[in-house]
Amino acid sequence: MVAKLDLRIPGRTKSKTEAETGLKHYLVFAAAAAFLFTVLAVLLLGGWKLYSLHNEKLAAADEKNTLTQNSEIMDKEYARLNGEASSLDARLSYMLDDIPAVEVLTTLDTLLPNGVVLESVSISGGKVTFKGSALVFCKPKIPTFAKSFYPVEGGEFYALMRESRTLLL
Repeated sequence: MVAKLDLRIPGRTKSKTEAETGLKHYLVFAAAAAFLFTVLAVLLLGGWKLYSLHNEKLAAADEKNTLTQNSEIMDKEYARLNGEASSLDARLSYMLDDIPAVEVLTTLDTLLPNGVVLESVSISGGKVTFKGSALVFCKPKIPTFAKSFYPVEGGEFYALMRESRTLLL
């Protein structure tokens, strides 16, 4: 058995009034639907933007890691090159400090008679050693060449090398 109760108030019937079916009612409903659609669109676009920014953040982090690794490699290479440069500077300063090799060889070029061939020139501790040979017609010029190395005031080599001189020909 089923019993149905009618809970309606007697004498009142539900009927649609003109206000509920009018244009104003539809416009309010359309505005509410447009607002909800706009809110949904803003939420979707915001979510998409957050997703794309996350990807950009990951790409920037990868690029940062790559740049950091490249920077470390460049720092190591810079330190290696600085070490080589300081080594070369030390060798060059040793060569140029006390031993005027360039000056000796430049002056030697002007003093060396024609026909005299030097096989080696060594400079160590203020001592210059020449080893070479001379053609027969140049033998008389060798004593004059050797005298140019004696420490004479005002001589070219006197200013350059004041210690002992060795001449082997």
